[in-house]
Amino acid sequence: MKKIVVMMAIAVLLAVVSPAGAANTDTKLTDTLNLEQGYKLHLVSTDVNSSPRTAVLQLNHAGDEKLVASGDEFSLYDGQGHLIVTAKLDSVFAGATGTLVQIKNLVQYDKNTGEIILTMDRVILLIPSHPPVNEKPVTDTLKLKQGYKLQLMAADDKAVPVQIWLQLTHGSIVSDKVVAIGENFGFYDGSVLVVNGTFTTLFLGSTAYMAELEDLTQYNNNGKIILYLDRVILVKPY
Repeated sequence: MKKIVVMMAIAVLLAVVSPAGAANTDTKLTDTLNLEQGYKLHLVSTDVNSSPRTAVLQLNHAGDEKLVASGDEFSLYDGQGHLIVTAKLDSVFAGATGTLVQIKNLVQYDKNTGEIILTMDRVILLIPSHPPVNEKPVTDTLKLKQGYKLQLMAADDKAVPVQIWLQLTHGSIVSDKVVAIGENFGFYDGSVLVVNGTFTTLFLGSTAYMAELEDLTQYNNNGKIILYLDRVILVKPY
């Protein structure tokens, strides 16, 4: 199979290396999740220098506030002692322009009966450090076949190992995930594998950062390969 090499601006490779990460500024993510019965889950703050990283989560509506370590399960109660939320703080993702946390297996309970009234497999909350940037760069997105796009949303060079945040869209968001360097990733549209590849390198420049992906392969609904790129570089300005 003929290999296709996608090359981006070489100038980025020659930029002065700077120890700065970056968080996504193009999404509509906020620091608060609206729950049922008037409750809200609020991301108060994060500590990316602790090990493990931690986040302070608050149940508004006169509720609980709790310091949670990455990887830990937690429970939040209202002011009357009713269990409202259980979940797991999956990861804390730090960048130069904001901090993102990923919460998994969120369950909300009825404050009177204790019955489950809401479940969410994954929740992402974001605390921006600066006002959002309105102009969306074009070099952070790879156009795939069949209308799909793969976008580099953010990079975290402070994590060990370093991580990037990738998003697959098809008009709207299909899937997104945080990928560690050296990790093989796959994106699905429902149960169908759309694209997979490996995140191999992160370059940090004075005005932008660049992520290199290798062996990126796209499949159709029948599992047939319709696109293969042996090297892809995605560039996102700070």
